Amino acid sequence: ADLLADLMALEAVLKARQVELPSAIATARSRMQTLLAMLRHKDGHLAVFQGGLESHIGNLDAVLGQGRAKTAKPISFAQKSGYQRLEAGNSCVLIDVGEPPRGTHSIATHAAPLAFEMSHGGDRLIVNCGPNLVHGADWQLAARGLAAHSTLAFDADVADPFLRTGIGARRLGPRVTGDGWHVTSRRVEDKSGVWLETSHAIFLETHGVRHNRRFFIDAAGEDIRGEDLLLADMSHMAREGAAFHLRFHLHPKVKASLQGGGDSILLLTPAGHGWQFRLASDATGDLRIEDSVYMGQSGVPQRCQQITVQGRLAHGDTLMR
Repeated sequence: ADLLADLMALEAVLKARQVELPSAIATARSRMQTLLAMLRHKDGHLAVFQGGLESHIGNLDAVLGQGRAKTAKPISFAQKSGYQRLEAGNSCVLIDVGEPPRGTHSIATHAAPLAFEMSHGGDRLIVNCGPNLVHGADWQLAARGLAAHSTLAFDADVADPFLRTGIGARRLGPRVTGDGWHVTSRRVEDKSGVWLETSHAIFLETHGVRHNRRFFIDAAGEDIRGEDLLLADMSHMAREGAAFHLRFHLHPKVKASLQGGGDSILLLTPAGHGWQFRLASDATGDLRIEDSVYMGQSGVPQRCQQITVQGRLAHGDTLMR
């Protein structure tokens, strides 16, 4: 949003001086407006992906008010940037389905394919932790990893996606080094709602599985479902018994409490809405509420909660829903 504001200020100066506006500037401004509108939650703030912050609503209104981006319906799929938007009724789910940039462009990249956020009306429910802008390198790198996002991560033996040590790290910075993500997404829409099927392969070499993730939102925006499948690959040896956590970080204003003997969780929003989070009856994971931090407002940690589902890699495929 800040870069777009600078670009629009430059555009205004050129127009004021009656300098012909390069077409590249107008094209860049339009594309940036389109992407920002797509990544805007129902509460008016931006989703917290790839080191970005929520941004002030007034600032977003200002930069999206020029042209048609403010009134046009947000796009559903940003193919080049790698984001999907599922929207129905008052609900919105945003998912990162992009491949990582390379080289100097990846210095601040977050390594968390298939991470998602969810909002309903003016309430942000499920979030990513966001960037840490006030502590040292260890905090900053931790905020860029899988565990700081609403997605699945193995507890150990995952290949480090960042350049952390040695002369390379000192000269090049903590850029992304991992290859073989192979992120995919496939979207299906019908009268019942929207299905999104996604996958990545960053666990393939270390744990012998692909992570397949499915999302569904019904036409009314009141029923949101998810499915995480760790799909065994015949050409790799699966690490049977390897522990993993499925995390759903919650916005600081959302309060979570265990219900029904611990097999479901009630989420209460500031607007007074209640959402029930539950596992399928055949799920074997351990459902918990744990502490977390949220840094999406200003880069400063705030206390919040997270829902975690702890499981272990089964013989064959492992399904959580």
